[in-house]
Amino acid sequence: MPNLFRHLRSSESANWTVGILKQVQDDDCCHNELCSMNKLPKIRPIDKKRYVLKEDRDYFILGKIYELESKKMTAEDKKMVKFIRTQMIDDWRAPIMKKLDELLKKYK
Repeated sequence: MPNLFRHLRSSESANWTVGILKQVQDDDCCHNELCSMNKLPKIRPIDKKRYVLKEDRDYFILGKIYELESKKMTAEDKKMVKFIRTQMIDDWRAPIMKKLDELLKKYK
């Protein structure tokens, strides 16, 4: 593959690449949906401590979780939302291991 950036100095190339990556991120359909909302949902203080909220999307995920939790859901959907919450924590593997251990104990 030819070097498409050979005419640019390395700093120009890096800036150009960062610009392209940002545009790709902005074109992400999920990201666009979030940007169109313009306002981050309010997060409960306990959830701010409990979860890793590195990106705006994390706030919107929790906002959608709150919205779902306010609805009358089936037991299966409640379990799914609870599982989705586990994916928001820094050590997301621990709840998965706990559940797998419970299932293994159940089927021994």
